[in-house]
Amino acid sequence: MKTKCIFILIIFALLLSGCGYEKLPPKTDSSSQQYVLPKGEIPTEADREALAEIRAEYENYITD
Repeated sequence: MKTKCIFILIIFALLLSGCGYEKLPPKTDSSSQQYVLPKGEIPTEADREALAEIRAEYENYITD
């Protein structure tokens, strides 16, 4: 019984001391404080029309 309790305590201690998680990767090549974001692109009229068709199809599907 005593060894079972020790085993459970060891497992519990290992779970508590697990690795941490960082949302963003570390910065190694620059001393800046901000990440460089890619430039956005303005969608073309054809892209907007395709998106409108996709939205209309989705709306039709969920309302039927």
